[in-house]
Amino acid sequence: EEEEPEEEPEEEPEEEPEEEPEEEPEEEEEPQGEKPKEEEEEEEEQPEEQQEDEKEKDVQIQPKRFNVKALAGVFLGINQSLSKLQSMDPNVEHFGKVYQDMHKILKCYHEIYVEKKKKNCANQNK
Repeated sequence: EEEEPEEEPEEEPEEEPEEEPEEEPEEEEEPQGEKPKEEEEEEEEQPEEQQEDEKEKDVQIQPKRFNVKALAGVFLGINQSLSKLQSMDPNVEHFGKVYQDMHKILKCYHEIYVEKKKKNCANQNK
């Protein structure tokens, strides 16, 4: 009688490994507020990774520059928008003030546009 129970326990461990893979995909619930050690380690590594990503971004960023064609497109779009406002606004004086203010606001960009355009013309004439 003693020998028979010994054989049965030997068979059970063989069956359990087959059942374990089915149970493995289920994640154990962890108490709220506690993070697994793996997540804590990942969080510690993130600042270093972020610094590396920022360095790569710095290398890829090209300096900002104005060009005549882009500025001309901006002014064209603004003038089209102002024309739409003018066609909708029944108050002529109101639109006149908006028009003047917009030109004052954009004066510095218009000056850049004029300078760039002169330089382009001078370079083409050489």
